[in-house]
Amino acid sequence: MAGKPGRSGGARPGSGRKKKATVEEQGTRRDVLLEVFTPEEWREIATEVRTQVKGGNIGAMLPYLPYLLGSPKQEIEHSQDKPFRIILETVPDRGNDSA
Repeated sequence: MAGKPGRSGGARPGSGRKKKATVEEQGTRRDVLLEVFTPEEWREIATEVRTQVKGGNIGAMLPYLPYLLGSPKQEIEHSQDKPFRIILETVPDRGNDSA
């Protein structure tokens, strides 16, 4: 893909690590849902989704599958005609550990 305009890397909207404010906002939305619905109401919602799925509406379950089963493994395929080597070296500690 090298050399194609707009496909050579660089910043893209929505790419990269989420900003701290975005992560905090997501947590706030989750907290609101936990405050608004009681555990009994969450059980009723889950029971309704189960009823819909058993009635043939498989789509009712799709938003919840990644939470229940985990997201599928993301694989990267790489093809190259020439052999290549990966060399790992130990970098000396320079005494500026942040841990």
